[in-house]
Amino acid sequence: MRIRVDQYKNDVYIKDYRGAILIDIRYSGTFIGDMIPTGFVAMNSSRIIIYNIQQDLPHDLFMNYEGNLRIRSIFAYTKDKTYSGVINIESDEWDRISGKWDEIELTWEDYDHSQKYIKDVNTMLSYIKQDDRYYLRGGKRQKTIPAKAKRNEKNILSNLIAKRSE
Repeated sequence: MRIRVDQYKNDVYIKDYRGAILIDIRYSGTFIGDMIPTGFVAMNSSRIIIYNIQQDLPHDLFMNYEGNLRIRSIFAYTKDKTYSGVINIESDEWDRISGKWDEIELTWEDYDHSQKYIKDVNTMLSYIKQDDRYYLRGGKRQKTIPAKAKRNEKNILSNLIAKRSE
């Protein structure tokens, strides 16, 4: 088994984790995310641990997110062995303006922007376990979006969950 992570602009794909009992992701940054496969999840400020992860997904999409997430390492545990993973991170620094500023005919509206620099966001992760949705924030698990979550955090999470049904 050689687990692989592909991190793109607001999406994380995990491949080749079939047979893993537990997945351990080490990360840095703050983000709001919606995990696609079902399973039991624990999280703190630098780790996400997924136990009993769904194995039969028709795609490799693991999580939609917004914020400043940088996956540092990933490990998959089977009954007998531990496997380290390969991480491929695509930069989300795109559509940079180049050339002479006074000769550029485009305006700022013509350029996309990076979601990497969302400010005032605390890390929060939504996931499903046995048909129930849970929310992790600050090490606490709840069945409702945490009351202390800011309005923009709630809106971001609601949009990510709605994106799941598209």
